[in-house]
Amino acid sequence: MWLGLFTLFIGILALLVCRNASRPISRPIIISPITALVAAPISEFPKLWFASISIVAGVLFSLGAASGFLGIVGLVLIALAASQTLPHVEAVNKVEQVISKVLAKHHLKLREPDEYYKVKHHHDIAYHNQSHRQKLDVWQPITPKLSRPALLYIHGGGWTLGSKRLQGKVLCQQMAKRGWVVLSMNYQLVPKAHHPDQLIDTKRAISWFRSHAQSFGADPNFLVVAGGSAGGHLATMAALTSHDLTFQPGFENVNTSVNACVSLYGVYDLTKQSTKGIELLAQLLLAKSNKRDPSSFQAASPIHLVHEQTPAMFVIHGAIDNLVPAAMAKRFAAKCERYSKEDVIHCELPLAHHGFDQFAGKRSKVVSRAIFSFAESQYQKYCRESAGITKI
Repeated sequence: MWLGLFTLFIGILALLVCRNASRPISRPIIISPITALVAAPISEFPKLWFASISIVAGVLFSLGAASGFLGIVGLVLIALAASQTLPHVEAVNKVEQVISKVLAKHHLKLREPDEYYKVKHHHDIAYHNQSHRQKLDVWQPITPKLSRPALLYIHGGGWTLGSKRLQGKVLCQQMAKRGWVVLSMNYQLVPKAHHPDQLIDTKRAISWFRSHAQSFGADPNFLVVAGGSAGGHLATMAALTSHDLTFQPGFENVNTSVNACVSLYGVYDLTKQSTKGIELLAQLLLAKSNKRDPSSFQAASPIHLVHEQTPAMFVIHGAIDNLVPAAMAKRFAAKCERYSKEDVIHCELPLAHHGFDQFAGKRSKVVSRAIFSFAESQYQKYCRESAGITKI
């Protein structure tokens, strides 16, 4: 009796969890981050989950769970749960094919460097002295070569939490091993700081890079900015506002433009056209009401700031993201493509969730290769245009 009940409980739980991985629950908004957190590991490591569920079913069967009605129902539910992971197995197996197809449209292909490097990790370097959050890490390839390209990564967390210690590590490590100098920054968080403080911090980090790049073997004139979620919002905001000196108080003479931008499941619209969850976080970020001051929310939305000088963009999003809709990324990329003279690449990953790149699975590693391929193409373009000026 007890074994049958336990098997039924495990079956129901397994089915709910695995089904959530394919159709993540978005409402009420308070539980959507939890459902996303539960779903992501299943979609990133589906073979492991399939094997685990199969082992559990085998153990329960060997203990006699199939001897009663409840146990049989439970085993059937476990089998159904296991079957829910199979589409994720296929999606992960085909991720390289999907990304390669997208890159091919822009005459790019997934590539690897000619050489891999050992990396030195410099921790907690202050880029400003106003807050303890204004620190960054530098991932430096151990090599005598100078003037390497650089990438600045900005973590996510709804502008309220998050850390460079916990996010973006796969990308930072992979890019540094491939010969890039990588910076990963923290910034001031809500409620102690509000927009545009986070954007100003991003530009302060860019300013710090300009002054210190050569000491880490980087070319101070070439920088790709990247970020995930709220970090994607800040990355695209930085890329789109290099002409706006109001976001550079006290360092207006510094060039904070970037050569390209990579945004992973970024937030591009803070207006009422967005989801309720983003609208709520946006009001916390701006410390204002959307109803009373809609223009401020529009001014803080990357999708409303796209212009003809928009730099090259690589917009990557999970197709079943339940926190930031994939449709938002599609609209943003389409607008960038309409206005910008530079490369704009949009890649929607089947059955991928919010934060998929935080797991060191196959999808995350292939995406890191894609980002390297895009960024390297932009650096080669920069080198060609600089023709004999930049040291290579």
